[in-house]
Amino acid sequence: MKRLTAIILAAVLLTGCSKGIETGPGSNEPENPLKPFEIVMAVGNREISLKEKQEGTFDNPFQLDFWFDGKLNIKDEDLEKYLVVSSGEVKPQTSIIHSDKIDTTRITAEFNETGNLPDEIKITLKAGIIDDKGKKLAEDISLSLKREKQVNAYIRLKNDPTISSDSGFDFNSYTLDEKDKDFEVTFNYPMNRKSVEEAFLDGFRYVPEEFTAKVSIAWKDDSNLTVHFSDMQVGQSYPISFNGAKTATGEEYKEIEMNKAFGFLVQEAQEISKIDAKGNIAGDMPIGDEILELEEVAPDGKYAFGYRIIDTGGDFFPVRPVLLELLNNGVKKHFLRGIDNMESIIFGCKWMPDGKSFLIYNSKSIWLYTLEEVLQGKPGKLIFGYAADKMDYIIGAEISPDGSMIGVFKSEYKDFEDEDSKLVDLYYIDLEGKTIEKLEDIFYHNSSDGFPIPLKYSWKDNDIIISEGYSQKNDEANIYSISLKEKKTAVIAAKASNPSLLNDDIMIIRKVEYDKDNGYMAYGDGNIINLKNNNIEDVIQGNLTYSVYGLGNAIIAYELYEDDFTIYIYDRVQQKVIKKHQGMIFGADSDYFYILR
Repeated sequence: MKRLTAIILAAVLLTGCSKGIETGPGSNEPENPLKPFEIVMAVGNREISLKEKQEGTFDNPFQLDFWFDGKLNIKDEDLEKYLVVSSGEVKPQTSIIHSDKIDTTRITAEFNETGNLPDEIKITLKAGIIDDKGKKLAEDISLSLKREKQVNAYIRLKNDPTISSDSGFDFNSYTLDEKDKDFEVTFNYPMNRKSVEEAFLDGFRYVPEEFTAKVSIAWKDDSNLTVHFSDMQVGQSYPISFNGAKTATGEEYKEIEMNKAFGFLVQEAQEISKIDAKGNIAGDMPIGDEILELEEVAPDGKYAFGYRIIDTGGDFFPVRPVLLELLNNGVKKHFLRGIDNMESIIFGCKWMPDGKSFLIYNSKSIWLYTLEEVLQGKPGKLIFGYAADKMDYIIGAEISPDGSMIGVFKSEYKDFEDEDSKLVDLYYIDLEGKTIEKLEDIFYHNSSDGFPIPLKYSWKDNDIIISEGYSQKNDEANIYSISLKEKKTAVIAAKASNPSLLNDDIMIIRKVEYDKDNGYMAYGDGNIINLKNNNIEDVIQGNLTYSVYGLGNAIIAYELYEDDFTIYIYDRVQQKVIKKHQGMIFGADSDYFYILR
């Protein structure tokens, strides 16, 4: 529905620009008649515009949507005389759907059975429909549809059916490990096997010969086959394409037109390692097949969050959150119901202190899940959200130590040139999403491209939040202390970002310098600060990447980016590195650090 959303938003903008020339109720000015701004035929996950040619093809069940700006003066029971199908025996399910948020109305006709349709049908929206401003549809709109076989292919990884060509995105590219892979392919019609194999091999024409993989095809029957990959090269992408393949009766599979390009990028296999307080590896848990980003280990160390990044060929990458169950011999995936893929540059997962529930959030919404219900396949609950057309953004969500409140930073984008538009508010909400308190204009939120960027912050106790932010005077990053009770904000570390709080009031920050000429921050060393006296206890030299974790009061683990990501296990008392490991740290429980390597 992405294209349709863009169309709707564009229509809203155009409508907003044309308010001054609308005629009053009852006016039938010929220069401003009622017209749909889009006519869409939806088949499965695909959407096809019929507005220009007013003709199309069908095979599978489909839906027609006539989109209008504003509200129509028509009821569902009146549609039968205005929406007419040439074959009188065919009765689609019809409805009128109005959205107050974007002020549009669509007339919808659903054809859930196509086997009883004639090979050619005409669907007419009759003239005479009026909107609430008095504009009238002056002419009939007739759509001509012909039956034509639409050849579909469904591709999935044998070990994980969620890695498939049926995600609904225009371009599906997954990141998988280099181990042998079997992909199962199902066509909806019997195929000419030779043409399928030739089309598949033709898809490899852009893969350099020295990086090609060994592939083989095994047929189960004329509609089902398995493609086996082996000897794949790390860093190389491989397509699974059948564009141009033909059915046994000669119809062509048009992959590009159906927006079903599918492939995968090969990276080295991953495993999660537990590191004890002495810096030793206490256990390894391999992740099968898929390459994931990881974060947030549960308080008891039994679960963590991963997320799949899906490449759609666009500027923003949607993610699919995954709950990972950490087992002694590997990792088990649990996909979250109620959230499919979230298109957002801001994404996070946070555990409640008792580890029995958690939050998932992006830049528009916050969901609350209970662990027990997730394991039973039940969906979560949306507790906070902004409409897609509302230029407000969530730039972080953190749970208080007692689990009673969520601190939510909100950014409202007004005008990129308006400096005050980057001042952020801090909302304190309960687990139902109701606002408990709000502190306005906490600090300045820098964003070079006009879009919100996520904040790094934590609760120190049930009153104080420690957060990074920016000075409105000079764009420099600072660490702020924010008191809910006193409703006060204070800078506690200047020219710093990425605060991590440990026990005994210990905070670790990353020093930064703002480059006034180039407009970016040059990152510096880490500082270990005692918040009781605000003294710097120690300095971590190097490019400190992000969060720092602790086991008790003495042992910490931090990550530096050198030629690669390196984890240092550090004894604060002795002020020395115990051990180091290649990998990326993403969490800790009471006994172990967790790294991805």
